[in-house]
Amino acid sequence: GEEYLFREDWGEQLVGKHRPVVVMCDTKLETLSVLEGIPDHFSSGQVVWTPDGNGVVGVAWLHEPRRLGLIYCTNRVGYIFHLTLGGVFTLLSGDDQAVRSPRFSPDGEYLVWLERPAGGGHHAAHRLMAYKWPPSPQVRNRMELFNGPLTRPYAPQGSVLTGSTWCGWRDQPEGDTTRLTGSWPISGPPHLR
Repeated sequence: GEEYLFREDWGEQLVGKHRPVVVMCDTKLETLSVLEGIPDHFSSGQVVWTPDGNGVVGVAWLHEPRRLGLIYCTNRVGYIFHLTLGGVFTLLSGDDQAVRSPRFSPDGEYLVWLERPAGGGHHAAHRLMAYKWPPSPQVRNRMELFNGPLTRPYAPQGSVLTGSTWCGWRDQPEGDTTRLTGSWPISGPPHLR
């Protein structure tokens, strides 16, 4: 019996969830396997495959000082990470940042995500960050593409890039336009070029 043993969980809609893991499903062999290499002091999520299929990129959240607040607290310290299928774990984003929604450009040349300083109010404005892919050990190639809130000429008057905004790529073969969707006036979301 460990039914009365206290184990801190992520709370909210994640009651009973203590330490998520990344699982790979091989549909040909019909097997499931946990990807090894993520340090024990992190919980991982929002994972996507790398363009070459030899690893994953995702968000790693620190367990300390507490776990409560993963779903609605977009101000938690987190890191964008890269994990190879061989178990090599690398942090790609900076310290003391709240990060979310990593995505690759259609051509696989850039990894983009939303980032803001950790702490402060929930759902505050995020910066749109980019990382030239694949990572180079010699070059720290993280760059800020845009720092909200969005105002003219990028967005309709009164629009703001909020923490609930999701970053995705516009459906164009050249992959040179990022479309941001979220809470916008009727006139629609902005486009960054």
